[in-house]
Amino acid sequence: MDVMKMFPIFDQSTGLLMIAAYAIFVFGLTTFFASGYDKTKEAYLVANRKVGFLQGSMSVGASWIWAPGLFVAAQQAYNNGVAGLFWFSFGNFLALIAFSFAIYRLRNKVSDGFTVAQYIGQRYGPIAQWMVVLSTFLYAVQGITINLFASSKSINLLTGLSPLLVAILLVGIAALYSWRGGLKAGIVTDVVKIIAVWVGVGLVGVILFSKIGFEPAIAGIGGKTGNGFELFGSSFAWGLFFGFGVPTVAGHFASPWNDNSNYQNAYSMNKDVVRGAFVMAPFYWLILPIVGGLIGLSAAGLKYAVDGPQTGFINLIVMTNEVGWWLPLIYLGVVFAGLVSIIDTQLLSSANIVTNDVAKSTHDTQAIALSKVAMIGLGILGVALANIPGLDLNMIFVLGKTLALTLFVPIFLALMFDDMMTTKGFIAGGLVGMLVGAPVFIYGQLLGGGPQVMSLGVAIQIIGSGVVSYLVSKASK
Repeated sequence: MDVMKMFPIFDQSTGLLMIAAYAIFVFGLTTFFASGYDKTKEAYLVANRKVGFLQGSMSVGASWIWAPGLFVAAQQAYNNGVAGLFWFSFGNFLALIAFSFAIYRLRNKVSDGFTVAQYIGQRYGPIAQWMVVLSTFLYAVQGITINLFASSKSINLLTGLSPLLVAILLVGIAALYSWRGGLKAGIVTDVVKIIAVWVGVGLVGVILFSKIGFEPAIAGIGGKTGNGFELFGSSFAWGLFFGFGVPTVAGHFASPWNDNSNYQNAYSMNKDVVRGAFVMAPFYWLILPIVGGLIGLSAAGLKYAVDGPQTGFINLIVMTNEVGWWLPLIYLGVVFAGLVSIIDTQLLSSANIVTNDVAKSTHDTQAIALSKVAMIGLGILGVALANIPGLDLNMIFVLGKTLALTLFVPIFLALMFDDMMTTKGFIAGGLVGMLVGAPVFIYGQLLGGGPQVMSLGVAIQIIGSGVVSYLVSKASK
């Protein structure tokens, strides 16, 4: 059966109409709820530090729901069975809960901060600060790239619209309302995103599985190869563990520490609600691996024959072929709400980094102007990178995990143990992660080194970086 024969299922005018409708909707919401937040730097970048628990937890939860949550859960379940789904989900769920202790500590220690690099610079000097600036900015670049890629390719699959045009339109929408309302506008769209995810994904799950039942998911528990039903014990399981499990779990735990949007969200909240908001945040995400994983397993059980980059959209393929054209339409609404929201998160994160760590602007008018320039720059870069020929969703996802690991241990030690780290220790440990561990990992992923080499790169980034940070700090005190 040619499962791709039904695509595209909408014409291009329908796709443009849906994008326009979503734009009008979010412009109206952000105009109503975020008016007046473009007057001062503190209002624009951290919403006057008055965000409460519900909005704060939804904003953190929405910032955690990237394209992988919407697509990779189903892709891993289809390709690698319950083993792939487990390795994708395990660290994903626990990472923010683990991070909540550190971010609560930092928020109470530094009440007027904006970025993590700013704090590192105050404690360990300008070289350490610039290392964190580079790391957090690259993470923002990867974030906007993977989400633009997934959103533009999925809309292209369903409507035939050019991925380049879609990427430009989505960045334009996110940039315009972020320009006007700053972080508060982003928080408004985050709340919309969480509601859309739960309503939309819940409807998709109920409708699809009332039609096909759960027997296909049970039959596809090992994925399309049939080998992904155990975490360890076979050559397939060990290859998956080293090539996907190790970097993904480690990268998930490291991601909150390297994603400046988390610090920006924390500084926007009343400090008393920060810990609870970060503990609550992953529960908003939980519906995605449950429904997406079951769809991917069902595709394997139904013997769908999909290979290459198209496996990243196996959920849309199953919805269309098993139910009809209108079910992906519901999911497309989730994609709009979900990925445009995360695009604005990364745009605002870049604005925060450029304004506070690069230009170090304190004047309100200048800070807001620089923020807008930074958003334009990141938007253009993201559109260009997302449209590189031959990109694969899983490739960007796994590569992003190594970016998260480069400075994970030095930042962790700096935030959790005040007196352990010295300036030389931070820089030395960071250089091991950046210049040794990351290249080893990239060699393993992209240049033929294989899963064991990828895991070696992760070990260097975590263990090697930590040992060097500790020993150099101890020697240089």
